[in-house]
Amino acid sequence: MPKVALTTLGCKVNQYETQKILESFEARGFEVVPFDSPADVYVINTCSVTQSAEAKSRQTVRRAARQNPNAIVVMTGCYAQFMLRRGERMEEAHLVVPNPDKLHTVDRLLETFPELAEQLRVRATFSPTALGETVGGGRRTRAVLKIQDGCNVFCAFCSIPYTRPVLRSLPYQDVLAEAQALVARGFKEIVLTGVLIGDYGAHSGSEGPDLPALCAMLSELDGLERIRIS
Repeated sequence: MPKVALTTLGCKVNQYETQKILESFEARGFEVVPFDSPADVYVINTCSVTQSAEAKSRQTVRRAARQNPNAIVVMTGCYAQFMLRRGERMEEAHLVVPNPDKLHTVDRLLETFPELAEQLRVRATFSPTALGETVGGGRRTRAVLKIQDGCNVFCAFCSIPYTRPVLRSLPYQDVLAEAQALVARGFKEIVLTGVLIGDYGAHSGSEGPDLPALCAMLSELDGLERIRIS
């Protein structure tokens, strides 16, 4: 069974998306191992919010290549998107997956390296779930739920509008359904996250409520004790 190791740089949105990618690899039959372990595939979910974040992304890619020179190194995330936009590349990276395709990283990998598919003993459909955080005693009580993506506020210090330019809000029915499923799994606290989360609303796809109204709806869910915004 091929082994995959994943790591995340940056915000909770990236953490959430890495968990989605991880679960898609598991569903296709990969064994997930720690990032500092030998692996056949390394996936780095990069960040470009600052020059320091970009430098750390490059360092992480090179570290993965050193750990196993025969491994396939995959870059995705905002710095990967920014590299594509600027026409740049890293020789250590064998595959660069743009942000819009990030959650399909395993598909792009198997399309590019079909020999990996022959090693897989399990092929299943990916069913995404939210990222669970461990909070004390190993018991998962908090889940991260991404409800918004994209930014169009061009701050001088930040490159995110260039890498996630499309404003998107998850339809509120989908948010409520996923939140209800998380509560049913035992999560008592949900952290709502997004790139420009205050922009959540009908104009970008929520199909109705803005962020305060969505929080009010979530507060009515039985068993959900706390809502955080990140």
